[in-house]
Amino acid sequence: TDLLPERSTPIAEFDDILIDQGDADNFLTEKQLLPENLVEAAGRCGQKVTLRMQKGYDHSYFFIASFIEDHVSFHGKRLQKRSAQILASKAAAYDFASTAGKPITCQAM
Repeated sequence: TDLLPERSTPIAEFDDILIDQGDADNFLTEKQLLPENLVEAAGRCGQKVTLRMQKGYDHSYFFIASFIEDHVSFHGKRLQKRSAQILASKAAAYDFASTAGKPITCQAM
């Protein structure tokens, strides 16, 4: 929430930010957690945020255990996509034309 107001554009590496928040969380009801402020700050710079308010959940281990699989999947998909982008950019940087169709010689021996 503190860093997003300094931005005028979304963070390019993050197509979405996923937040799960229990609506029965004491930190939420006591105004120690303010996810709506993060959503508002993100909106000002165009950053997508998915805030999922989870009915009846508090700030417990059970809450985390209930939604961790979603978060691992969420981040895993983005890491795979980013890895593919990096590999594609590195492959594009090499010119294979000079060796195309020629036998490969092992130089390790």
